[in-house]
Amino acid sequence: MTKSGDPSIGRVLPSAHDRFEEWLHTPVSDLPNDPRFEVRRADPAEFDGIFDLLDIVFGARPRTVYDWLYRRNPLGLARCWVVAERQSGRLVGTGARWPWPIARGGEALDGRMVGDVAIAPEWQRQGVAELRTQTRLRHPMTPREATLGWSNEHSVARSLRYGLAAELLGPVAEGLLQLRSGWIARLLSRLGHGAGSALRIEDVSRFDDAFDPVTERCMSWDEFWCPHAAGFLNWRYADHPTRGYRSLAAFSGDTLAGYAVVRAEGRTALLMELVAPAGSRAARALVAAACDAAVEAGCRWVAFHAPPRFRHWPLLRAMGFAEREGRRYMFVDIPSVTSTGDLDHWQLVPGDADAD
Repeated sequence: MTKSGDPSIGRVLPSAHDRFEEWLHTPVSDLPNDPRFEVRRADPAEFDGIFDLLDIVFGARPRTVYDWLYRRNPLGLARCWVVAERQSGRLVGTGARWPWPIARGGEALDGRMVGDVAIAPEWQRQGVAELRTQTRLRHPMTPREATLGWSNEHSVARSLRYGLAAELLGPVAEGLLQLRSGWIARLLSRLGHGAGSALRIEDVSRFDDAFDPVTERCMSWDEFWCPHAAGFLNWRYADHPTRGYRSLAAFSGDTLAGYAVVRAEGRTALLMELVAPAGSRAARALVAAACDAAVEAGCRWVAFHAPPRFRHWPLLRAMGFAEREGRRYMFVDIPSVTSTGDLDHWQLVPGDADAD
């Protein structure tokens, strides 16, 4: 097994224990009553009907992607509240919350990523979303959840209207680097002679447990962050049914020093993960290797987005990423916390944005 360099790191990475059955069968009292609709929690047997509704509202998505997102997440099954028309039994509304790794300092929270909120076209603006939200909020387990999600500037109002968020933070800053001819050689020269000479970069086909202490050591902090264990990283990237990701690891001798993941598609690559000590040679070498992978894939740009206090922003700026105001807003709902403050209280990477 790869050496991580520090076996003493405390564990906050989430386990694979799933409380779906408890969520599905816990009694919910004082439900709102609407003669037109029934609101209920979806059993996995109903997932295919949810996928049909989503295809109508948003356009067809490969069923392998739905299966990966709703059924294959190593942290558990998707929690879906659906709305059915009583007269016909047809599903007319849905919203998903996927188990997601969220922590506050050394405390693992019951994390969720919200998405796939959809109303059948003929039932929009008729109270379906509000009824679903009112019912979900009455579930005894809801106050213990920590939920995050994403909106662009066009859907912020809808996110607030549908009750998806207690707080709306953003916009989240973006960084963009243009990849010109000879860029890699000039970058390494700028970093200083021998900046990466003592490091070895290797492709990673699968993450193993040796990556977990590196994740905790390099990504954890006192406030909110998303700890990605090896099994989650494999699901998020290696096991994605349609998207291609390239995972890279930096080694100093036999010791794992950090890792990065890049999605190189079309003209713009996206740096999904950057996990290494802040300002380190490993971090610089991983960014350079990710950009090299983007060049090999024919990309013209590399993009990144993260909250303002993300630990690698100083390095990315120094390496030529132009920072600008982004178009994404993050919405947060953590009932156990009075306020999550602002984006300065979060450490997130593009891999924590919408999974699709």
